[in-house]
Amino acid sequence: MPHATGGRRIAWDEVPAEGRTATEKLLGSKVVSATSRPSLPRWGGGRSASIGGTMPLINVKVIEGVFSDAQKAEMVEKLTDAMVAIEGENLRPLTLVIVEEVKSGDWGVGGKPVTTAEVRALAAGLRPR
Repeated sequence: MPHATGGRRIAWDEVPAEGRTATEKLLGSKVVSATSRPSLPRWGGGRSASIGGTMPLINVKVIEGVFSDAQKAEMVEKLTDAMVAIEGENLRPLTLVIVEEVKSGDWGVGGKPVTTAEVRALAAGLRPR
């Protein structure tokens, strides 16, 4: 199935509402961004690893120390499931999910740095600072 964006990076607000809702329901939280279909490396003879030389890629950035290894593994599983639900089961083995941790304080919202402790407080229902 061809990809609707032609391989370009899309902003979350460009994703149709029904797509955002399904993905957020699977994850139980808001999704900030997703990139789809980067080029695959070519092996011998110039052939790419998949038809069209592309694969789905989902890059998730989180503040370090907020999510456990088990939670990050669940993110990988559920994001893969969401992509497969859109593009088909044949892309499961080619779907790449990268969970990157950003150092506490290196993430900013509204002009202010956000720390691991503040995110944990929010997750616990507490109001930080």
